[in-house]
Formats: sequence, C-alpha cells, structure tokens
Amino acid sequence: KAIYDGFSTFWKLFPVKALYVTNGYGISIRPAMVAAQDCGIRTVELQHGFISQYHLGYSWPNQIDVPYLPDELWTFGDYWSDVTPLPKNIKPRTIGAPYVTEMAQRGDTKRDQSLVVFTSQGVVGRHLVDLAIETAARRPDKKIIFRLHPSEDLETYKEQTKNYGALPQNFSFSSRQPVIFQLLAEADIQVGAFST
Repeated sequence: KAIYDGFSTFWKLFPVKALYVTNGYGISIRPAMVAAQDCGIRTVELQHGFISQYHLGYSWPNQIDVPYLPDELWTFGDYWSDVTPLPKNIKPRTIGAPYVTEMAQRGDTKRDQSLVVFTSQGVVGRHLVDLAIETAARRPDKKIIFRLHPSEDLETYKEQTKNYGALPQNFSFSSRQPVIFQLLAEADIQVGAFST
C-alpha cells in the first residue's frame, strides 16, 4: 500500500504514456504498475528470461483477469507466449531477442554431448547445487556447470559448498558469463525449475 500510494502520487505529478519493466512480478514493481494503470498509464513488461507453464509469475491457466500484472508482455518469440498459459488480461507481443538471433545465425555454436548445465533459481538453488555436485560425483564422464540466477551471489554458494571439501573436478560455477543462451546452446542437458 505504501509503495502504491507513493507511485500513485508520483505518476500524477510526472505522468508518462507507458511504463516499461523487467521482472513485473517483483514485490515492489507490482504496486508501481498498478498505480500506473490506475493513472491511465500503459504497462509493458519485457521478457527477461525463460517463461513456461511452470513459471510461478506467468503461468495462470484458465484465468481471465489476474491483478498486479502488466497490460502487455513483449517476448523473445512466439514460442514463449504459446507455451505459457498467460491470463487473458495480458496481451503478448513478439519483439525478438537480437543477441540470440545473432548467435543462432553465426552458426558457430557446437553442442557438447558431455555438458550438463544446472540453471539455478533462488528458492531452490541450494537444493539444486547439492544435486549438481552429487551428479558430478556420480558422473565423472560429464562436465557439470551450475549457472547462478542473476539475483544470486556466487560467494554464498562457495561458502555453502565448503562443506563438501574438494568439489569434483568436473564441477564448476558460472555466473553471468558466458551469456546464458550461449551456455544452453552448447549444453546437451539442462536441469532447472520454474523459469529455468
């Protein structure tokens, strides 16, 4: 309510035609969006990662009107809105993802049959890293990469994994680099939850 009230006042003092956001389901973004909508401002969310029927922020099967969501969701491609049961009050629009298209058009990405990428998600990350390390120990024939979610801190995971002593030689962390789509294009197997 406090965030809504503050943004409601802000939008009245500084009106805009449209509000563009990433991560529209964030706890402080939602009231800002609703305040904007109540002031007649169009709200648009730009896809910032994977969405699917399993994503807690976007999957609303058989729902017509879900409050606290943007008016439009601009996606990387038609695929994302086709596989995600968005509520009827969100209008999807494909705008593309130039860096992914460019990578695909280069054609220089080679799939590595031994590469397994675990893509973390905040609420299950600690469990997933344990599973990734266990997988690495059991499958020395595979290269296991644990890719952190952008909201996660590498030092936190390094601290947690100290309990293991020496990590398996075929296990490594990845945080922000390389671009996630490049990493996934190279991987033979990807393991994750929710949006990942």
